[in-house]
Amino acid sequence: MTIIRSGIKKIRVIDYDIVTLSSLNRHAFAVRKDVGKLKVRVVKEYLEQINPNIELECIDDAFIKEDADDYIKKGNPDYVIDCIDDLEAKCDLINYCHMNKISIISSMGAAGRMDPTCIRLGDLATVQGDILAKRLKYIYKKSFKEKVPDIPIIYSIEKNSMTLCELEENQKENPELHRVNENERVRSLPVFASIPAIFGQALASYVLCEISGKNQ
Repeated sequence: MTIIRSGIKKIRVIDYDIVTLSSLNRHAFAVRKDVGKLKVRVVKEYLEQINPNIELECIDDAFIKEDADDYIKKGNPDYVIDCIDDLEAKCDLINYCHMNKISIISSMGAAGRMDPTCIRLGDLATVQGDILAKRLKYIYKKSFKEKVPDIPIIYSIEKNSMTLCELEENQKENPELHRVNENERVRSLPVFASIPAIFGQALASYVLCEISGKNQ
């Protein structure tokens, strides 16, 4: 929403997920009646109320590298904001942007964090203290036989002491039926409502400053 309210006129949003009851604590755009709807459709309805003249393309799909030319490169974007959960897809997106000289900033994990003062801006290639970043660098090097490129990331230095949420009673008999995506676990880490919002504001602020030349 910060990007929309700042005057950006063309945005492409890619997300396959749906709004769930458990995720309402951290959605800035979704309310109870939106549970079960595709996130991209809910986002589109909400953002067009802020700016009905915006060119907003919403794609209800997961990112895979085979679609990168259409989903990422088409339209010559000024910046890509990566918030993908799946680490292999995250690596593919970072590599594609790096190879095609497309500016990208990546979000590490906000789940399980509670301290906003631990959120940092850093460089993926050199950052220390973030478990997701460490795993991401390992997978990237294994997949592409090279170190990750120097790209900005938003991450937290807070030590994550949270454990995975327990399955609900209706999920225990056959957990696989409740998996949204085959590459994601059924159980998830608890998410403190304010932290994803701060991650998002940091991502948006960095991109807006980069586009306007204020980060130089």
